[in-house]
Amino acid sequence: MRENFYRCPDCHEEWAEPWECEVDEDCAHCGTRRITPYKSLPMREGFTFDT
Repeated sequence: MRENFYRCPDCHEEWAEPWECEVDEDCAHCGTRRITPYKSLPMREGFTFDT
């Protein structure tokens, strides 16, 4: 599992998402599509995302 970090080029919103690999995401704030992660790291032990 990887922790992918995103930054929207249009509204500058930042977020992180867990994925098995690096995948493009859409910005939930402004709707910009297919944003590539600017950083992807192995998931830190014990880290969980809010659901």
